[in-house]
Amino acid sequence: HITDVAQPGDYYAGQVADQGIFIIRDLGGELHAFYNVCSHRGHPLLEGQGNKRVIVCPYHQWCYETDGRFRSARGQHALEDWLFDNANLKPVRLENYGGFLFVNLDQNARPLVEQAPQFLRDMYECCPRLDDLVRVRRFEREISANWKTVIDNNHECYHCKINHKSLMELVDYDNKAVWTNDGITFTHTVERNHIDNSAYTLDEENIEQDSLFGYVWPNLIPLFYPGTPNLIMFQILPLGPERTRVRHDFYLLGKPSTEEERFMDWFSHTLNVEDIDLCENVQKGLHSRGYHQGRF
Repeated sequence: HITDVAQPGDYYAGQVADQGIFIIRDLGGELHAFYNVCSHRGHPLLEGQGNKRVIVCPYHQWCYETDGRFRSARGQHALEDWLFDNANLKPVRLENYGGFLFVNLDQNARPLVEQAPQFLRDMYECCPRLDDLVRVRRFEREISANWKTVIDNNHECYHCKINHKSLMELVDYDNKAVWTNDGITFTHTVERNHIDNSAYTLDEENIEQDSLFGYVWPNLIPLFYPGTPNLIMFQILPLGPERTRVRHDFYLLGKPSTEEERFMDWFSHTLNVEDIDLCENVQKGLHSRGYHQGRF
């Protein structure tokens, strides 16, 4: 998120498939994304999240400016015909989409905002204060299931009435879901159900948004829930044929209130656990010789 790299020198390192990437705000305030690899011998440059005035490779201490330009290396002046540009960090395409920073390894791909304009409009319609949200919590857990099993579970609510009783008290899925899509994304809105429910308490005077559940192909599920402005960015990250990490990043306006804490706890430790049990059991069932492919 843009607030993760708010100040000059702030960086955030991550992984896209087998490619290390980092995003950094240079000392002039401009955002960049680069492959996280030194031009010298291929060592990764940065880990996690932090702030750098100069990027220094931990292997041989080659140095780079925060805008990716090569700065210096020991012994460079003894070499003839040193080509500074060859040593610059290699850029990755970067796009701001509703405050969220997306990278694309294809420099010639259509911008995300052109591929998925409807979803961006839907997010702002649901949460007009989307630009004011900041990340307040990250929750991760590993699941003994293939990532597509997890995706399939989160693409339907056919299972919800029996398996997610607190969710069904909170939102009305029976006949009020409204769907939109624009190719690589879809969203659906669902009206809230009961103010008094077993998920978390809703104060009618403070409700600023209703629910919006979305999907960005292939593995990102943005979720807005009724209440004060909030968003959960739910990532489904493959670890192996039958191992998946689920990551929930919670975004609020600032320090959580008591009720917002209850909301996040409910999602992580009740709703999420209910789904994990289902996904792990399905993964076991997929090994059965008695199963081929079901309908619905």
